[in-house]
Amino acid sequence: MDHPSSYIYLGLRGDFNPFEFARRIPMRPHECVDMHSRNPLRKLPRTSILSYARLETDARLVDIYALSERVVDLLEPHQEQLASAIFDHGAIATFNVVLYFPVSEEVSTPIFGFSQRVIRFIASVNASIDIDSYRT
Repeated sequence: MDHPSSYIYLGLRGDFNPFEFARRIPMRPHECVDMHSRNPLRKLPRTSILSYARLETDARLVDIYALSERVVDLLEPHQEQLASAIFDHGAIATFNVVLYFPVSEEVSTPIFGFSQRVIRFIASVNASIDIDSYRT
């Protein structure tokens, strides 16, 4: 990998039926995994997992502002349904940002930040923000 890559998505986890949750949202989830479904003997995963609106970029200069706006463009029409389902199912919501960028001094580090609109959306669904960055 010779330049940064990144992806952003809304992640949900908890002790709930992810298929019932997903039926309430008129948008197809990127991932939908039932608790303990991958390895029932070891009870993995420990929680149900859902993710929505995962967008990736491999642009030379990663702009978190722009990418997060595009994610909210996809999620915002379903804001009320998401907020209601998150509350009703007791789900834990996280706005996830995952960055991979090289150690090279020739490549700029990503532009971090969120617009007021993105922050309002994150707050409206009672989500936290998790940013993971990895050097390649």
